[in-house]
Amino acid sequence: MIISNDKFLFNKFMKTTTIDTLFFFGIYMYAFFLSPYLSTLGWSEGLKGVFFALFSIIGIVAAPVVGTISDKIGRFHLIMIGLGIEMFALVGLVLWTHPVALFIVRILSSIAYYCVVLSAISRVNDIVKNAHRGKANGLFHSIISVAIIIAPLVGGAIADSLGYEAVFFVALLSMIVILSGIVVFDAFFYSDDHPHRKKDKLKKRDFNPIADVKAVLKYKELRAISVVGICVNFAMPFSFLVLPFIIIQKMGLSNTHLSIAVFLIGFAYLFQVGFGSFADKVGKGQAVMIGTFLSAFGLLMLFFAQSYLVLLLFILVKSFGNSLFNVSAWAYMSDYGEKYKIEGKVVGSYQSVVRIFSTISSILTGVVLVALHNGVFIVYGLITLIPFVLVRKIMLEHKKVAVK
Repeated sequence: MIISNDKFLFNKFMKTTTIDTLFFFGIYMYAFFLSPYLSTLGWSEGLKGVFFALFSIIGIVAAPVVGTISDKIGRFHLIMIGLGIEMFALVGLVLWTHPVALFIVRILSSIAYYCVVLSAISRVNDIVKNAHRGKANGLFHSIISVAIIIAPLVGGAIADSLGYEAVFFVALLSMIVILSGIVVFDAFFYSDDHPHRKKDKLKKRDFNPIADVKAVLKYKELRAISVVGICVNFAMPFSFLVLPFIIIQKMGLSNTHLSIAVFLIGFAYLFQVGFGSFADKVGKGQAVMIGTFLSAFGLLMLFFAQSYLVLLLFILVKSFGNSLFNVSAWAYMSDYGEKYKIEGKVVGSYQSVVRIFSTISSILTGVVLVALHNGVFIVYGLITLIPFVLVRKIMLEHKKVAVK
């Protein structure tokens, strides 16, 4: 079995996947439209770059702490906390327009994201056997991709017809529905309180992100995947900052055109079930490198895209590469997280390291967009190729050394 014959574990997998999917639906409904919305408030590209960078800045500290705490007290508690925080962030997004207030909203959304998403990923990998981890991760992420596909289409249609504020309000309603649904479901149908779960007490050092990251990076395999993650995720502002600028401001197209591009990104992620099985067969490190190459190729080709249709084609190529990288990288990290008994710490510390550089990227991207426009794709593409020089050999050793 991919997951387990244990009914409790199967229910745990399905419940976690459902919650994470609904959460992604809520945040992806509005996330891609924040950039054009901020433009209507008179924000510059540089200020928007700082705004989007703040998400990663918070993650640098929050991610490893969230991962370590989830190892101690359990993943589900943090998921519930994250959903509640996101709800309050959306209340602020609906009510406030002042830059300082919106920066506070961004901080809350960042904390919520790491609590929910990192805890959900670790929770799923807790119950998956190593031999099928790639396929199980693929199933998990493919289901989430349905939300990533549908939500921006819904958000784009609402934005074009009713305005951006209406998008934020509908996203807020979705968070309220998720939280209410969990409470009712737990009360009447199925509770996550496993009778054999022993929770550990939190200690002061569990709130030290630097110690968490150092504990993870002492392993060469985890240093290697961190290098790959840094380079691939350096292009993180692509979806939230670059695409809105290129499609809406440079090409003069609509929110609907932007939502179609976002749809293709999500569409590529639907194939993660197959990509996960592929990673299990050829080795997760090998699959990571193949996905990295496809992502770099797509980014470099986007520089030459002069029409909307060609732009969509290479967005799809890049997205297939990221899809393969994503499922393979999570499975790769989970193998070593299980081997060294630090699953949550690995996931959180990886995110922290990656976010340091995606923060830098978010700040620089605003400047590069104004100066070079499409030239940002060349910068992204070349940086994404760096792992082939630095850590390719270590990544390809994974199949021989992974946990059996």
